[in-house]
Amino acid sequence: MVVRLDRISASKYINFAEYLLAEQTLSLYYFTGIVNWGIAIPVSIGYIVGSFLGLKIIPYIQTRWVQIILPIIFCS
Repeated sequence: MVVRLDRISASKYINFAEYLLAEQTLSLYYFTGIVNWGIAIPVSIGYIVGSFLGLKIIPYIQTRWVQIILPIIFCS
């Protein structure tokens, strides 16, 4: 039996599956003590704040500056 889903249903199904996988992975890391939470929490907050600021700033940056900055970020 083949079940065909429209695009919205398929997208919801994929998002739900990704959520479950992320939750299971977090549970594994949490209960086994693999993650050093004293480092992980500040890094994740910095990641979120940095991406938010980047999204707000990027429309106002000239292309020339992006061409200079990106190789410095990715090659360091």
